[in-house]
Amino acid sequence: MTKKAVNTDVLLASIIKGIEEVKGNDIDILDLRAIDTAVCDYFVICNGNSNTQVNAIVNSILLILWKLIFEWS
Repeated sequence: MTKKAVNTDVLLASIIKGIEEVKGNDIDILDLRAIDTAVCDYFVICNGNSNTQVNAIVNSILLILWKLIFEWS
């Protein structure tokens, strides 16, 4: 398994895709790049209609990012 570098725009688009695949609602992207002490460039917020849907959103994002960042050798 090898780890590859990922562009921030690709990473952000992948997170949005993961949310949309399980019908997450009210997606907001906060751009924090102008804040010197911020620990990240973007902060993504969304809503789910139930605990089950929120768990599905988390799992969808994790799966997409895992496939994006790691390549199996």
